[in-house]
Amino acid sequence: MDFLKRIWNFEINQGDKFWASTKWIFPFVWIVGIGFAFHTVMIIGVLPGADNLTIHNFSELFEKYFKLRQNDALWVRPYLPYVWLVVAAVAIISRAAIIISSYYLSKKRLGEDKFNQLFSTYLMTFFIGTATLLLFTCISVVSYLSGSGADWMKNLIHTGMEGFRSLLEMMIPFSIGIKSYWLAIILSIFIASLPGYIVHYLSHRSRFLWLTAHKAHHCPEFLFPIAAPANNIPFLETLLAIPGLIFFTVISGMIYTEPLIFELAIWFTLRLWLESFNHSYIHYDFAKHPVIKKISMMFGDIGVYHLVHHSAYERDQNVNFGASPFMFWDRVFGTFREPYNEAPPIGLTDQPPISLSPMKIVFSGFAQLAYEWKMNKDWRVRFKIIFGDVYYKPPVTKDFLLQLNG
Repeated sequence: MDFLKRIWNFEINQGDKFWASTKWIFPFVWIVGIGFAFHTVMIIGVLPGADNLTIHNFSELFEKYFKLRQNDALWVRPYLPYVWLVVAAVAIISRAAIIISSYYLSKKRLGEDKFNQLFSTYLMTFFIGTATLLLFTCISVVSYLSGSGADWMKNLIHTGMEGFRSLLEMMIPFSIGIKSYWLAIILSIFIASLPGYIVHYLSHRSRFLWLTAHKAHHCPEFLFPIAAPANNIPFLETLLAIPGLIFFTVISGMIYTEPLIFELAIWFTLRLWLESFNHSYIHYDFAKHPVIKKISMMFGDIGVYHLVHHSAYERDQNVNFGASPFMFWDRVFGTFREPYNEAPPIGLTDQPPISLSPMKIVFSGFAQLAYEWKMNKDWRVRFKIIFGDVYYKPPVTKDFLLQLNG
């Protein structure tokens, strides 16, 4: 128990000879910066429609796709794989550049000791929060390097894609059959961005989702692209992304003559060009440059628009949720907020003093729910603890993230 308590209370102090040292931070910034940029682009913008997507048959996928599309009446569609490659390459380069420059600029702004303390703490929370995904990635890399051919991955993806196709055939009840290819893409993107807005909105309104999956992400008072605490339960986020993909594909299939899966990949990969600005506080002034700002709005909830979402002002608790073009759903539901001329303070509302224990940042919400469930015996109160609004406060509670209560 003493060992677990020490882990729970462990905090990185300024001037620490190892944890708050550039000796281990510096190489991680370059390795993780470039690797994370590549990883996110390949995961979020991965080529869809592939039965056996592995490193071994990447070129075979292109050949297969072109063969399927060689008789397509639309001249642009056979070139989509090349378009995606260019878009993905630019996304990887831009994300890596933003991540690495944020490291140097933030250190200059904060001073080395303060920067190292915050960066080390939040980088550890990022690794803790994404442990399951990192583990899967490591297993995949080891499997590939061992020369096994990653057959288990190939079979897994093949099975998943076949099931996905079967599901789509059952779920698309009819097709409006809009003949305009470009109009179909635009309508599909606008309509299919609604589930993402709803999920993000609920993570700020549902007490359970806020404490277990989203509060940690909003607690830093200075954001670094690769050291922003990840939304907890990353596998849950992945599962929530699957209905969004299915919804987009079904919607596009109902609007157009067929599902526009490949077009979806290009759209989301384009968003990744500037997405790293979302959590780079040091780049606020650059991200609100008129050109960057207009591009950000075109893709929705990117750059300064998302940084305002992290504002510590009480009036900004529920703003800029969506990833819809031109912040469409935020405007419809009245949650749109125009970025400020100067960077607002960010973090939890009114910036209460929080613990810099990585474990508390990641798991304090779970600890709070367990404590409240134990200390409040009334079942009506217990129901509200789990299913209540984010503003509900039970008679007995304890916020383990705050310094005074942790």
